[in-house]
Amino acid sequence: MNTGEIPQLVTELFEMSKRYLEQEALAPLRRTARYAGYSLLGGVFFAVGLILMTIAFVRLVLDLLPDSMLWSAFAYLIGAVAALVLAFAITRIASRSKATP
Repeated sequence: MNTGEIPQLVTELFEMSKRYLEQEALAPLRRTARYAGYSLLGGVFFAVGLILMTIAFVRLVLDLLPDSMLWSAFAYLIGAVAALVLAFAITRIASRSKATP
């Protein structure tokens, strides 16, 4: 090996290390970030849908119950409990389907 080859070998080593780092670290990180972004977006859509469904359910219950301050508070309580039950049920279904192979 002569001394003229050393800078070329160092340059090749640097380029090869850079390509390896991109292939083994950056590409999987980009895929993971994309997956996390889609998951976060799905969670936001789920939360907005749950809020809108709860509002619609509370409005329905308010229309069905007599017009009084006590019944109005009861309708909001029913809506909150229904939203919690629905969120719990969906979370339970999602975790169960993930656990089964």
